[in-house]
Amino acid sequence: MDGAELTAIGLGRLRLIVCLLYVVVCAFSYRRLIPRLPLQYKGVAGFFLLAQILVTVAALEFQSTEEWAGWLWDLDEEHNIASALASTQLAMVGWLAALGGWLARARPRWQRLYLIALGLVFLYFAAEEFNNLRGGLESWALHYTILGAVAGLAILAAAFRAPPRERIWHICLLTGLAMAAAGAILLEALRDWKTCQAFGLYFLDRCRLYVFEESLEFLGIWLTLIAMLSLFAAAVPRPTPRTRRAIYALPVLSMLIIPQWIVWLNLEAPLTAQPASAVFESEVNWRDVRLNGYRIDQREESLALLLYAKARGSARRDLGFSVNLVDQATGQSYASVNRGWERDAGPAFGPGNLRIYRQSATVDIPAATPSNRALWIALTLWREEDGNYVFDAARSSDLQVLGDSQLVLGEMVIPSVSPPGDLSASAAVFDQGLRLEAIDLPERAKAGESLSLTFRWRADADLDEDYIQFLHIGQVESGEWLVHDQQPLGARLPARLWYSGLADRETWLVPLPAELEPGQYAVFTGLYRRSDGERLPASDDRGKPYVDARAPLGRVTIEKQENAG
Repeated sequence: MDGAELTAIGLGRLRLIVCLLYVVVCAFSYRRLIPRLPLQYKGVAGFFLLAQILVTVAALEFQSTEEWAGWLWDLDEEHNIASALASTQLAMVGWLAALGGWLARARPRWQRLYLIALGLVFLYFAAEEFNNLRGGLESWALHYTILGAVAGLAILAAAFRAPPRERIWHICLLTGLAMAAAGAILLEALRDWKTCQAFGLYFLDRCRLYVFEESLEFLGIWLTLIAMLSLFAAAVPRPTPRTRRAIYALPVLSMLIIPQWIVWLNLEAPLTAQPASAVFESEVNWRDVRLNGYRIDQREESLALLLYAKARGSARRDLGFSVNLVDQATGQSYASVNRGWERDAGPAFGPGNLRIYRQSATVDIPAATPSNRALWIALTLWREEDGNYVFDAARSSDLQVLGDSQLVLGEMVIPSVSPPGDLSASAAVFDQGLRLEAIDLPERAKAGESLSLTFRWRADADLDEDYIQFLHIGQVESGEWLVHDQQPLGARLPARLWYSGLADRETWLVPLPAELEPGQYAVFTGLYRRSDGERLPASDDRGKPYVDARAPLGRVTIEKQENAG
């Protein structure tokens, strides 16, 4: 059978399973549970059941498309109609519980506290469902299992203490919570190739088990809603008109979040991010990812990053990215973070059916990371194939590329704590707040060897451009000069990253030609801009300018090299 036939068979089985699930749950609920609800709340239960049936049908209908409708109804996406409905159901359960506990003045204190606490738990679940908070938790399954188990034990304890006529609702509440947990945790854990193949739900390149998983979650939370409506009715038997309006207004307010989020996600990158234009290309064309913006927030012990990327269709679970702090001089990585691709995306607007994704990561900077070293903030996109990690190549980029797969998002330096300098003891004072505090210059050196000099630099302002330091060694009488240029502190800390309060030193080893004539040589130094070669004005510590912006450092005697024999 070809791919289209496998798709049709898989979708047919999926529709049948989901249909049977709804038939069983709805038949039981409308025979045993719904008739027990007060009349004024039956409409709320019916509304949410009808809404989730429509959403599920639309999700199955548009499951194979990557157009606007596919995103809008996809049960496995965030911030769309399906996600908003799921979070609204959870919010309704939490809101009813918290409101019931607050208004039930005649109820025992333990029962009121129990309802309020349960309400807060479900409101947290609602926020997680819409904002995908668990995406930032490595052990989210354990986290939610423990939280759900605690809530389940509280429900079970409340059922034993509740009046007999209310126990069925606690049991219904517990059953619905268990169904939702089975979908969110157990079936989530089964979403792999072998399991899907065994159930006949794996076809083409995606596992469709999530439709059954999300449907189970939908129905489980609907059962908890029925239970909470009844418990609320028992706790607040005569709600005021204001209370009834607050209950009915919640679904409307919750659903209004969708357009606001969509608008903000598409405006957030151009308004708040550093623009970028880079394309990561993989062998699978639909998975090409385009970075179009990023934001970096440097803190004392960490870096917080937001990446804004566009991709065609839905991003798969085997996609991920890494951020490394790489030493510019040595290539060593001092800190890194690896994150799976968050499938939290907005709809596909514009040509190419590209959808915008926002990715977040925090890089913790170890205390042992050396200071006063230039560090690249490098981004890598990778994907998992048969247990191996393959890097996607950066085919085009307006950012610097290391190798063929690392994009340089920025650079940083960890400052060192330095004591204040002595302004009256500087060997040279340059514009832009730079001072050459001292230099260690030997009295003698030999031709054919290296002249060792140590420069002590201080910056009294932040710099934003590179400077090159020149060294002139020569005999004024003969006109013979030796010229040597390099970065003041070497490649480990370019001047563009110097910061106010910097105090550091660098030892130069300047090779002396073997044919250099013996004698006294004067030594001068200065700075010039790398961009245009213009020298930076220099003066002594009393403010007297140096001629040609060259600071005299002293004299050195060059001796003739002795013969090896």
